[in-house]
Amino acid sequence: TIDIANDGNVNLLINGNKVFPTEKPFKMYQQQFKEFQKNPGLIMTNITKVKSDFDTLNHRMLNRINDHKALENIDESSVNWDKKTIPLIVVFGVGLGYHVQWLVENYDVYNMILVDIDYELIKPSLYTINWKKVIESIYKKGGEITFIIETEDPFVGIDVLINKIKAIHPALGTFLFVYEHYENDFINQAKEFLKDKYIEVIRGFGFFDDEIWAIEHTYKNIKNQVKVYYGDVETDNSVPAFIVGAGPSLDQTIEIVKKYKDNAVIFSCGTVLKRFMAEGLYPDFHIEIERTKDTFDKLEFIYDEEYFKNLFIAMASNVYPDVLKLSGDGGIFLKGGDSGMLFFINLPEAQRLEPVNPTVANGAMALALSMGFKNIYLFGIDLGFKDPRKHHTSKTVYDDENFFAYLEEFKNAFTVKGNFTEEVFTEDIYNFSRLILQNQIKAYKSIYPDLKVYNTSDGAYIEGTIPLKPEDIKIETAVLKHKEVERLKSNFKRDYIKKLNPDQDLETYCDNAITVADQLYQLHDKPVNNLIDYIKQILEVNKYLNSINFLYYLLYRGSMWQFHTQAYFLSLKIHHDKERTDYLNYSNQVVKEFLQESKKVLTKLKSYSKIKM
Repeated sequence: TIDIANDGNVNLLINGNKVFPTEKPFKMYQQQFKEFQKNPGLIMTNITKVKSDFDTLNHRMLNRINDHKALENIDESSVNWDKKTIPLIVVFGVGLGYHVQWLVENYDVYNMILVDIDYELIKPSLYTINWKKVIESIYKKGGEITFIIETEDPFVGIDVLINKIKAIHPALGTFLFVYEHYENDFINQAKEFLKDKYIEVIRGFGFFDDEIWAIEHTYKNIKNQVKVYYGDVETDNSVPAFIVGAGPSLDQTIEIVKKYKDNAVIFSCGTVLKRFMAEGLYPDFHIEIERTKDTFDKLEFIYDEEYFKNLFIAMASNVYPDVLKLSGDGGIFLKGGDSGMLFFINLPEAQRLEPVNPTVANGAMALALSMGFKNIYLFGIDLGFKDPRKHHTSKTVYDDENFFAYLEEFKNAFTVKGNFTEEVFTEDIYNFSRLILQNQIKAYKSIYPDLKVYNTSDGAYIEGTIPLKPEDIKIETAVLKHKEVERLKSNFKRDYIKKLNPDQDLETYCDNAITVADQLYQLHDKPVNNLIDYIKQILEVNKYLNSINFLYYLLYRGSMWQFHTQAYFLSLKIHHDKERTDYLNYSNQVVKEFLQESKKVLTKLKSYSKIKM
């Protein structure tokens, strides 16, 4: 309700109570806006010049974007910005909306995201400000205005906000204006995420080479006629599932895993396999998710013919093909949202599992949930550690200093809530995995309320799980698992072979992808005269990417975002306008060279369809 006092002052009433305690809220609005003008709210995610040692097309080009004479003497601590221009602003709280109108009247606002917790808190602004003027001001610049209403789960709200920033262009999120009209828990959490964790969003872009590997590996797995997981046989839940990772707390629980090995279906995650070998323990499903050759190299490093011939490897569809050649049995599960899914468009009956990353624990959880398990126990899924130097259980490859991926300690550790202790250390990937696990569990609980996930790991707390100390673990079943394991393995089959045409699919995909590369080339083949020109250009590129088929969007999105974000933020540190313009045009030239090189990669990939395998 809008309350209009005798003196004309307007206030909001919710359940009869005034939202603004002051008798003159309009003056409060004015004072708040003046404070913003003096000291605009700004969240910066610092992007620096870093030379990558990865020998991929993406990283070679990224290194070149970082290498320009205009960047030689930049001041890493300051930015050069036209204070009247706002490429993107997130406004927390609408209320009577005066501040929204003043923003477009006093600044060149190109994109605006309005965030609130209740539709009712937005409605009064329909009577107090000229929304037509606000919307037209932004639209005529080619921008957009978006409302996000988050009434329940702050984590979901933050996810929606981040996805909206990415849909506009994630580069703009690195130099993000924020107008805070009022505070609440969701707004505070969103600000903290943008301030501390937006760098994780940028790191998670992926890149062109990733998707090429995904396509190549999936294609070769199909040509090798590996088994594919369909997911049409669910567990009868006569036995629980154990998901076992290589966290340090497994040292305290491995004997429990061994005790109940015949009464639970066991999923082993990645590098924990060497510990299983040392204990004479066999998983029912060994899970792998990483697409690079490192996955094969790690398994080859510990390879034992006698052990591996009894091993069933269940791996994501884009994993390096030679991995399955190491084991006696196994198959792939389809990784949803992956470029390799281009081959399975005509196979809707095979389940897509998503998400299955960023760690193997997420892949194991996705498979266990897909199989219908209602009682799941986590062992060694620590995703955190009490000592940054003790990040894996003993008797794994991480005990061996000769292991090619040996890691002494995590250098950028931070603390999160512990499962059994007040707090533990973690790092970005482990923490991201924890957040994704929380989402996976929550999503399935909304469908299957009787799902129970017990976390016996002495690491990070995972919301949605039930902390369970080792001494309290009692598996009340005398049922032996062996028949159930065989039933579940029957989900992996070769029924797809006559239904797919991978050679034709590959050729068509590569031809279409080359057309996309040509269009992206044209969009970058325009000189920019200033930073605003560049912003408009990358927004146009992102709109094009959002308009094309998802499979081609996946192929080029990550690299385009990386190149644009790097060039955009580094250009802010160049204090001479001409040098900045020269640098931005140089970065576009690098992008065009990347696109030309990518066409060569696609042409080579297409040629695989002519090679007998």
